[in-house]
Amino acid sequence: MIGNMARKQARIGELLHEKFVFQLVIRQRDQNILNLQGQILALQNNPPNIQHIGMAGYISPSFSGNYDEDIDYFINEFRRYLTASGNNLANNADRISALGFFKSCLKGKAGEWLEREIAGKNWELSNIISTVNRTLAQLQGDGQARIVGHLSPMAPAGLNA
Repeated sequence: MIGNMARKQARIGELLHEKFVFQLVIRQRDQNILNLQGQILALQNNPPNIQHIGMAGYISPSFSGNYDEDIDYFINEFRRYLTASGNNLANNADRISALGFFKSCLKGKAGEWLEREIAGKNWELSNIISTVNRTLAQLQGDGQARIVGHLSPMAPAGLNA
């Protein structure tokens, strides 16, 4: 009788242990479901930005200026990459994006050359453009003064007068 009672108590203990483990498994499953539902909700409200995911199977081109690299091949690959990524250079934002991407494709000597010879020269280009604009304005002003000085008082002051 005592042996029978001990076996029953041992079996009750096993069943209680199994029930406890089963409750833990159910609780973990419910937590996983809640986590997945939260992830689904986040993806529905914030779709991933496809531009940053990249194009499958197409590696962005790079050029470092080594003697064994072909600049024409790099430029063609760069154009293909822009086309495949949907950048058709239609507006200023696309052109700025393409320029930034171009800079990131140049490595080593080529990147150093770009920074030294091109990117660092923007102030020179701005200076040249402003000088040309001032010179053109002076020439236009001088030309108008010469024309007006040669006109007689009886001549019309303008084309529509």
